[in-house]
Order: sequence, then C-alpha cells, then structure tokens
Amino acid sequence: MRLPLGTRRDDVQVTVTFRHVESSEPLREYALDKVTRLTDKYLKRAIDAHVILTVNKRRHLAEININAPPFVVSAHESTEDLYSAIDLAIDKVQAQARRHKDRLNHLLVHAGAQNEAELIERDEKSTKLRAIIAKMEAALER
Repeated sequence: MRLPLGTRRDDVQVTVTFRHVESSEPLREYALDKVTRLTDKYLKRAIDAHVILTVNKRRHLAEININAPPFVVSAHESTEDLYSAIDLAIDKVQAQARRHKDRLNHLLVHAGAQNEAELIERDEKSTKLRAIIAKMEAALER
C-alpha cells in the first residue's frame, strides 16, 4: 500500500517471529516497544516492521527489517541473550535511520524544499527526467 506524500501513518504494523524458541509475551512486548519508539522518532512514513528472533544453541539472533518508503532499514545482531540482541540490532537500525534523517534534513535546507514530501517528490521527478534524457541521448546516438 502506497501512502500519499506528506501523510503519516500512526499504526506501524510490527510482526515478531520466533524461530527455534518458544514465544514469550514479555519478549514480544519488548521488541514491539523498541521498534515502535524508533519508528515514531526517526521513520515517520514507516509502513511495517518485522522482528525475527532466532535461537541456535547459545547463539541468540535478532533481525529487524523496517519498510519506510522510499527507505528500507535492516540489521541483525547475535549475542548470548535475546534482549541484548534486540538492543544491539535496534542501535544499528537507529544509526541508519538517523543518518537517513540527517541527509534528508540537509537536503531540505540546501534544496529549499518546504518539507520531506516535497523533497521526495522533487527527487522522483528528477529521476524520471534523468531516465527521459538517457533515452533521448541513446536515440540520438543511433
């Protein structure tokens, strides 16, 4: 489902999957809370998030994938505890999201755009223009 530019979706759908481990409600709530806080702070256009928690012997793995068009964030981390694996994976995702948000803010300031939606719209238009120019150049070369 594609959202109109400039709209915000408050209900990010977060899915928590347990592999090779019994599902536990406190662990599910912990992951849900962490991902929801992160999306509220950095990824305003997030549509869905998937947290995969896996246990292989002593290795506990947390994988987090967040879809926030046009940006997809993912990270995985392995430790000896699922809670710490979630924390470390969230830290990685947060760093990626922070860099993305900083880039957008930098572009907003220097491009003179009014908001993120206008900036994304301009970027989509410029991408289409580049494609048209490339086609025209290819046709001229023939």
